[in-house]
Amino acid sequence: MTYEGYYNEHVRHILSNVHRHLNSNPDKTFIWAEVSFFKLWWETQPLNIKEDVKRMVKSGQWEFVGGGWVQNDEAAASLDVVIGQVSAGHEYLLKHFGVRPRIGWQIDPFGHSSLTPTIFAQVGYQALVLNRIHHQLKGTYIRDSDLEFIWRPSPTLGDATQIFAHVLHTHYSAPIGFDWEEHSTPINEHNLEGQSQHLVNILKERSRAYRTNQLMVPWGDDFKFQNADIQYDNMGKLIEHINSNIDKYHVKIQYSTLSRYFDAVKNMVESGIPHKVEFSAYYGDFFPYADNEDSYWTGYYTTRPQLKGMHRHALSVLRSAEMLYVLGRTEAHGAQVPWDHLFRKLQTARWDNSLVAHHDGITGTSRSNVVDDYSGKLRNSIGNSRSVMADMCKILLSKKGNTDLQLEIGHLNWDLRGNVGTTAMVFHNSLGWERSQFVAHVVKSRDLYVTGPMGNVVPSQIVPIWTDAGLKPEDDKFLIYFPVGPVPPLALSSYFLEKSTTTSKKAEVSTYMTYLRDYNAGLHAKTKNLSPIQHFSISNDFLKIEFEHGVPTRITQKATGDVMKFSVALWQYSTQRSGAYLFRSESRPPTKLSEQPIRVQVVEGPVLSEVKMFFNSDNSITLRLYNNIDREIGKLVEISHTITPVGSNTEIVARYTSDVKQDNDDGVFYTDNGLELLQRKLRAGSDTRPEANYYPVQSTVALKGETHQMNVLVRQPAGATLIGSDTLEVMLHRKLEQDDGRGLAEAVRDMTTITNVHWLLWDSIEISRAIRPRIALQLEHPLRMMHSNQFSRSDWDKQYKMEYKPLVAPIPPRVHIQDFRSRDGVSDEAVLRFVQLEPTDPVTATPEVIDINSLLTDFNLKATRAVTISLNNEPGKAFKRVIHDYPLSGKLLQALDGPSLAPVAKGASQNSAEAGVFLSQSALDKMKKDKEKEKEKPAVKAPNVEQEAHRQAKRPNSQEGPKKIQKEEPQFRIEKEKPANPLHPVIGRQPLSVKENGAFAIQVYPLSFVTLITQLSPKDEVAAGLVQKFENFELNLTPAVPAAQPTQKKAEAEKTTRVQFGYDGRIPVGAPEVYTPAEVPKAVPEVPKTPEVPNNQVPPEAHAAPAYDVKLWLGILGMCVTIMGLVYLRLTGSHKLKSKNK
Repeated sequence: MTYEGYYNEHVRHILSNVHRHLNSNPDKTFIWAEVSFFKLWWETQPLNIKEDVKRMVKSGQWEFVGGGWVQNDEAAASLDVVIGQVSAGHEYLLKHFGVRPRIGWQIDPFGHSSLTPTIFAQVGYQALVLNRIHHQLKGTYIRDSDLEFIWRPSPTLGDATQIFAHVLHTHYSAPIGFDWEEHSTPINEHNLEGQSQHLVNILKERSRAYRTNQLMVPWGDDFKFQNADIQYDNMGKLIEHINSNIDKYHVKIQYSTLSRYFDAVKNMVESGIPHKVEFSAYYGDFFPYADNEDSYWTGYYTTRPQLKGMHRHALSVLRSAEMLYVLGRTEAHGAQVPWDHLFRKLQTARWDNSLVAHHDGITGTSRSNVVDDYSGKLRNSIGNSRSVMADMCKILLSKKGNTDLQLEIGHLNWDLRGNVGTTAMVFHNSLGWERSQFVAHVVKSRDLYVTGPMGNVVPSQIVPIWTDAGLKPEDDKFLIYFPVGPVPPLALSSYFLEKSTTTSKKAEVSTYMTYLRDYNAGLHAKTKNLSPIQHFSISNDFLKIEFEHGVPTRITQKATGDVMKFSVALWQYSTQRSGAYLFRSESRPPTKLSEQPIRVQVVEGPVLSEVKMFFNSDNSITLRLYNNIDREIGKLVEISHTITPVGSNTEIVARYTSDVKQDNDDGVFYTDNGLELLQRKLRAGSDTRPEANYYPVQSTVALKGETHQMNVLVRQPAGATLIGSDTLEVMLHRKLEQDDGRGLAEAVRDMTTITNVHWLLWDSIEISRAIRPRIALQLEHPLRMMHSNQFSRSDWDKQYKMEYKPLVAPIPPRVHIQDFRSRDGVSDEAVLRFVQLEPTDPVTATPEVIDINSLLTDFNLKATRAVTISLNNEPGKAFKRVIHDYPLSGKLLQALDGPSLAPVAKGASQNSAEAGVFLSQSALDKMKKDKEKEKEKPAVKAPNVEQEAHRQAKRPNSQEGPKKIQKEEPQFRIEKEKPANPLHPVIGRQPLSVKENGAFAIQVYPLSFVTLITQLSPKDEVAAGLVQKFENFELNLTPAVPAAQPTQKKAEAEKTTRVQFGYDGRIPVGAPEVYTPAEVPKAVPEVPKTPEVPNNQVPPEAHAAPAYDVKLWLGILGMCVTIMGLVYLRLTGSHKLKSKNK
């Protein structure tokens, strides 16, 4: 079911019915998380209902938790969209309710990234609620009373971004038997006492997993509380009865919210009453996630790669559009331009991109029709962003307020027979440093040349387009490659593709050689000799790649003479049990698609050299080296994998083998979380299956040796692991024939053709550390292009600028402009956000200083103030609420490779308490029947007495602190850990400082964000000229044409044009949007509609839940559900309760 479908079918009923019930029962509470759904409901409500909800929010009866646009996925969602979706939700809540969410709520993502607490701590959340952690970890933490702990996620930042974390005991559902919208028996006078005792027993057992006398328990499940009355009424009967018999039950229960619960925990910890509490610490993240020993949720890291690539592409185009909008609006501040209309285009694009970041969106774990809906939203987002880019270029490049420029964005197919003779190409660099890049375009003539902004002829090369698996080149289509740059930071730069009338100006035609495995075939054009596959090489100024039998074998650094043995190959897992969420190798090793390619095409010329290896008609690998470009790009090997999965149950991976670390017995490799590299270690001795050792990759997977580091940089999220001691494996595509039983109820028969572009960076460890973060951003955010066929170069020069350079000078090289956009469509306020990239050495890293008053060439920044990441508070005020000083026990929590994890029975139930994964009531009924059939089998052994003693020792006892545990593993002691960087400030300090001349400067610390809200206005010396320039300016709006829809392979034997969204197999990294024509889908309307919903559709998961406190009482929270609606109850245990029963 689509977003709009969920709203119409479920969400609006939940919110309306909960409002009605709460309005009549002020003692009851409710929490809600996802603003995207709430917004649809809110904007259709009459004034009286809005006033009711505002009153409830102000009184704390109704609380927003998390408060982002969605509850984002944590493996595939990028840093940009995580910050963007949280900001979108928080700005909306601040505008309409004046509230700032205090608690993070990430109860349904499939594993938890260390990026989440790093960002959320800087948002100003007081605490973070989690759920889905590895079943064995959850079992261990339950045993050791460690489901609440201090999470220190960043190896660089140490305790600066620590956050208090709470893991739900048993998923976010109501206790089994207490969901009255399912099959639970309503509470009546006959079962009241029995059900009360049953509930108390459940809550007492859960409370053992926590160290305070407060307990939080969610109540509800996905899309529950559509019948709010039945849920609240039955809960009310139980609560009233239990609270009236405290001497009997030793428990007090009350409705609560997350804030009330965590306030109660804080009060108890600070007071030490009724006993002192200390918490353990956890370092790192919670990947991979598994709900039982046979079910690792590591397939979704890669599932539906087309959607993942499209999302990154849409975010990058939106980034350029927002930057150009804020600059164009300030430039033409007096022009008659529908600024608010253009802003709404960008806002809609931002909201749609945020929506796709949902944990059942970007993950690819939605049904096919929902994926199509997400794709439609992304295509519309790209179309809206492009149209704004084109309109802003008319303003920023105009010399005299000219209005006749028509720019197109997208497919450029330069046809000599119908073109006016010149194509102007405008490139935008959205990064804060000068950069160069190679681009390519499809053309229909070789008689072309390229000139740059200064009129200089740019080196260019005609490259063949191969057909029939590399058997022959196209007759009338070619690719022209040429370098663009250096383009200044945030700048626009104009290039021209022109007809050539002289040989000296023509693009160089590539030479190429065809190597065959078994046979020769005739070729035409400029061709070297045909020959069997043999030894050959390609090179540029920095690298030389050698090939044997058509595959790479060695890479040499020309400057140093260093040599790395290297190979890359495609492999395929063929299993019968993987699904959208789960990767199950079934302990079967993958098979190599081919030992040798069937055909190899080697292309050489002045701009690039490439080797294209065809393994069959569906799969190929291309290696490229670029010439005449800066060192950072010249030292990269671009590797493009063009993949179409064929057959059934196919999971295709790329394997990169090297001798960077020959003696890698420790199984260590590295992946990034979007902000920094994290060390990973194969689970030798516990679970060596590939799926148990897969980790999500945002931009980089790396292998370090003693002196060198091999980095594989990816443009879109994927899963990766280490195979053996020397091979990095990256999953590329998945086509599966069965559902994996985790809620989708549909196989992922994805036959889209994708081109997955990777950059290989092999260099010394020091150089890798220095340049990797910048290169990763250049891969993620290539130059964006617009083009026009209206003018010759000379005519263009009369009316339009060749370049537009907004920055006075580049910012410090390790600082990234993470965001630069207008805050709304009417004011002059802009959002400007900086982050210092991962430092080469965290211990010696220092803050970077930026004089923001001297940042922009023609504009002033006025009334500048610092705010939190989500734009809703001042840093100093926000972080007064954050818990940094809870007492620590001196113990580190177990990780997956820890020595004393809780044992897990073979075939552990998916719905066990440790697993934290719950299905529908019908599924539970079936499981119950299956269990009855197992009664004849031998019973499970009783709990280990030593383990039970260990658990009891950890429970707080009255006024005493937690008892000491004997034989505590020394490697888990906090004092053994590397100390935090002493130069790093406490998160939340004021980053702005005033110089003697009254100018503002900011300090940007490593991996820390500085977010500013400022007012942009033209400087006095240019203001009058701009007013005059745009006095009679009328903007002819560029239509927002949705991006073309990529094709799919319809049948095994059918030949189709294979196109990846935004890039095809022939287009190099960084190429502007190049599309083959395709059917343009209709725009998705903003106003929610009621779509047709297929029968038996399983929602991607909406949530609502309740929580509880447990003082020495038990507190319970209720939970509703609509992709983040929650109700909570709070319970508090009586001080009369004995500690062993707490």
